[in-house]
Amino acid sequence: RAFMVSNVEMDEGEGWQFLEHVDETACDVSQFKDSVPHVIHFCQRYSIGEYFINKYLFPTDILSCDFPLVEPPPLDILSKANYSHYGDGTTELWQDSGRKSKRRYRHAFMICSLFPALNEAATFYKKHHCPNGANYEKLWNHFRWKKEHGKRKASSSSS
Repeated sequence: RAFMVSNVEMDEGEGWQFLEHVDETACDVSQFKDSVPHVIHFCQRYSIGEYFINKYLFPTDILSCDFPLVEPPPLDILSKANYSHYGDGTTELWQDSGRKSKRRYRHAFMICSLFPALNEAATFYKKHHCPNGANYEKLWNHFRWKKEHGKRKASSSSS
């Protein structure tokens, strides 16, 4: 079992081997519980379809009582999205085979692993720091939030 994954471009030096023979089920991360590396290092930008995350464009109010949780992609996102939309507006179309396909599965795995983990952490925090209740709706999507609110942060914050 490898130590870490982070860079979807890396073929050597990271533990991506567990995704070698995966198909459209890369978002069903429970299937990798015995083979996924010990650390998922969130240090890049990741995207599959309209689901995007980047540590520099991450919502700073995620732990606010009023801010929603992250909207997770559906488990079958890979059967629906053959592209990645990035925060800078660029879009990458994915081929069905070869190196690009491998990177597509890696992006999906990272999104489908990070989003639930972030929601779990934010939920834990809110349950312990929001005495008047909190927003547990899974509504935050980078592109929709930016379009509807013009910025990443929530308009009001209570903690």
